[in-house]
Formats: sequence, C-alpha cells, structure tokens
Amino acid sequence: MFSAQNRGILEIKEDLKDKQGLTKSLSFIDARSDKTIGAIDSKGKTEEIAFGQKDLNAFFNKKFQDDNKKFGNNDIVIMLEDLKLKSEPDGKYSKITYHIKISSFIKRNDRYYFVNRIDNSILRYFPTTYAPEMATEALAQITNLFIRESYAHPAMRTMIPEDKLADYENIIIKNSKLFSTPELPKGVYSSYKQLLDLQPEKGFFTVKNNKGKVVNIKNGQDLTVPMREIYGFIEDNKISVMTLVGLLDVERDDKGMYIITSRVEQTPQDNSSIMIGAMAYGFVGVGLAAILTSGLNKRKKGDTQLYKVYIDSLTGNLIFPWTENYVAI
Repeated sequence: MFSAQNRGILEIKEDLKDKQGLTKSLSFIDARSDKTIGAIDSKGKTEEIAFGQKDLNAFFNKKFQDDNKKFGNNDIVIMLEDLKLKSEPDGKYSKITYHIKISSFIKRNDRYYFVNRIDNSILRYFPTTYAPEMATEALAQITNLFIRESYAHPAMRTMIPEDKLADYENIIIKNSKLFSTPELPKGVYSSYKQLLDLQPEKGFFTVKNNKGKVVNIKNGQDLTVPMREIYGFIEDNKISVMTLVGLLDVERDDKGMYIITSRVEQTPQDNSSIMIGAMAYGFVGVGLAAILTSGLNKRKKGDTQLYKVYIDSLTGNLIFPWTENYVAI
C-alpha cells in the first residue's frame, strides 16, 4: 500500500479493492493528536517518515472509487488514532518498533458500528542500508490488509453516535456482558466475540486430567475439538485463553485483562503456527496475524523476558508494549 520512493515518504500504491463488492465508500479520519511518525537513521542520514498525501480522507476516498468497479451498501470509515515509529541500531540491522492504533467502522445514518482495530506495537529487524524503504513497506502491508479485511468483517451491534465516536471503546465496554457480569458463566468459546457476549459454544466442555488441569475440549457429540479452534474457556469465574505456548490464565488489574508472556513466545515459528496465532489475535484474520507476528524468527534479541501483555478489550488481540519489558515479571 505504501512504497517509499523518497525513502521516508509513505506513497500509497497498492489497490484497495473489495473483492466481494460489499462496500460503497471508504472514508479516512486522521485522529492522531501528534502527526509526527518518527525517523530512521540510514546511510549516514536521518530519514523522517511521513505520509505522501496531506488530505488522507480525500485520497483514500478517491482511490477506493478508482480501484473498484462493483459497489455495495456499506460505508466503511477508517480512523487512524496513533502511528509512531522508533529505530535503534543493532549491528548491521535496524530494530524498528511501530506503534499503530487504527480502527474501522460501518457508518449508517450518522451512527457508527465498530468493525475491527489494531492497537499494538510491532517489532521488526531490517538491514540498516534499506531500513526506511523496508519499514514503510511493512507498514504498508499492515494497513492495506487491515482495510481490506474490514470490508467483509461483521460489525458489532452497539451503536455509537457521531459526536461520541472518540469514546467508542468505553461505550462498547459498557454494553458488553463480559465486563458487566460479576459471575462469569462456565463455557467454551470459539472466538473473542463469543466471550465478549458470554455466548459459549453449546454442548462444548473441558476435559481434565487427574491433577485438575484442562487437557482437552469436546463438543456435544463427545468428539475432541482441536485446541487451535478455540479462543478460550471460563471455569470457576476464571478465563483461560489459547496461545502459541498453550493455555494461559487471564488476570485483571486496573488497566484491563492480561496474560504473562513475551513477544517471542507468541511469534509463530512456522506456517503451522500461524492459525493459532490468528486465534490469539482475536478478530484479526490469518493474513494480518502472520504479518503482525512475523519478523522475529531470525533475530530474537531482547524480548524473551516475561511481562504483562494486555488483551484488547474489543477484539481479544494481544497488545504488545511500545517499550519492551515494561511491567516485567
């Protein structure tokens, strides 16, 4: 979606085609309080990263219209809430950390319905010589896939008035059963959306060993359900979620829900792990999950320490910290 013709300039290139033809229009709200993204040192120069277009809404709207021939009924709104980048030298490589918060909505009659979001930091290593180009291209892939996955993604039922859009998260949380029910019902959940609504899979149950540890999930026909096909379960008012290192207990504090893990633990080491990674990323599709969790397989420095990794209250995605090893355990 972006290519850096001038190294640090984000030029939007790839198409925004809606293959299913469900979308009528695409709008873009730049809600960032600070428009500065960051800079990368390369070839003895500091390359400031910046968008190539000043009016992002006009650009995205026109590009969507130009890239599509079949249109539907949905007005999709993308809201960029934060975008930061920092670069640190690491031998011949540059360690690039992004923080991106971007959300999508369907707009109907001046009312908004939440679709999806990324609120995360993403860690990559690039050869320093080509770091500006490769960093912007990685950002391009993430943004492009997020927009395209938003076209067909189901929206939540909670209505958000236009003048309350900035407060969408609090509005949705107040209307969700997960955060308003003191005693959580026992059950197995295939998705975070089910967990948010406290609607477990009918007939599914956990199987424990003689030590009381959950070792299996079965359905109503008493058939074993692969662990990779569940998001998590609730027992004794306690939530457990499936991750790349198995089931982990969910804890809570004043900031929200979290698990104790590290970025390396939650990085797929091969293609067979990507599906589980997608489940750990809640609403995120497999393609986007692969991009969000890639980039550490060859260079796993500095992120093996365990710390609190919070769970996005709206999507179930794991939120890795902008500064590694914060709240270290």
